[in-house]
Amino acid sequence: MKGAIISNNPYHHNPSANLTNKELADRIDKQLFYDDPNLDDKLGKLDVDFIIAWVNINRLFKIKSLSNICDKIILASGDIPKRLRDRKFKNVCRYHKASGIIVENKCSIPVFKDYLYKGEELNYYWYPWGIDTKFVKDYKEHKIYDVSQLGQFNIYQYRREIYNLLANNTYGIKYFRFWPNRDKLTKKEEISYDTYCKTLNKSRISIGGCLQHSDYTTVNGHFIGINFGKNLEIPGCKCALFNTDWGDKNELGFKDGENFIQFNDANDCLEKIKYYLEDLNELNKIIEKGYKLVQSNHTNKIHVNKLLKNIYESN
Repeated sequence: MKGAIISNNPYHHNPSANLTNKELADRIDKQLFYDDPNLDDKLGKLDVDFIIAWVNINRLFKIKSLSNICDKIILASGDIPKRLRDRKFKNVCRYHKASGIIVENKCSIPVFKDYLYKGEELNYYWYPWGIDTKFVKDYKEHKIYDVSQLGQFNIYQYRREIYNLLANNTYGIKYFRFWPNRDKLTKKEEISYDTYCKTLNKSRISIGGCLQHSDYTTVNGHFIGINFGKNLEIPGCKCALFNTDWGDKNELGFKDGENFIQFNDANDCLEKIKYYLEDLNELNKIIEKGYKLVQSNHTNKIHVNKLLKNIYESN
């Protein structure tokens, strides 16, 4: 089967997302970009069996229905909580007569079925975050931080609360907060992706997504959470992942106390940090098991192979 993928150029401001989608694009025959002034002409000349369109709702409404090219039109949902609260996504699916949806969270599929086409069957393809092993790996760095914390603070209460507990060094924990801040004009990162990964590798523990707000975790009574790339990057860089509950945790093979540590709030996180820093043997076992889980099961290559296999075999 021949396929095409349409995406933004660059794909995303997040380097992990770019690497994940680049692996997919490299395996597909044609790649097109929404900002190409000749996009309509190139679409008219396509001879493919399927098209994957990454979400750019405004641009997708400006091109002719992709159903004129082939029957298998697959739209990637992107930010799932936002899509499930946005009628535009439903309308763009109907406009292009989508036959399938790519989701990051498998547990969101029942909600999508209710949201999109009641009484109509679509194919749903689970394409979770993956890692690029060129960057996400064991750099053999010396562990100089007990705890590191990454991620933006603006909408995540727990991240701020954990920062307030650890930043003043009251508990004698070697703490480092970092994030590859983006230049507002160029969108370029202030630190490179490999530096980001090496910093994780220098940490015994790193704090993951820390979701708690129902707007980001629950839709129509269904817990879907959000899968973050960092949930794989942290253990993939041989560091212990500490995180709140998140969607597809079980599907991805994560088990609390075995290959990551789950906490309920900032104080619970602090208590578990102190506990495991006093038992480094147990912490190192969790680090090793988390590393093996991610490196053996969640590389971009593995996830792309599964996605394409499912697309090829679907009706």
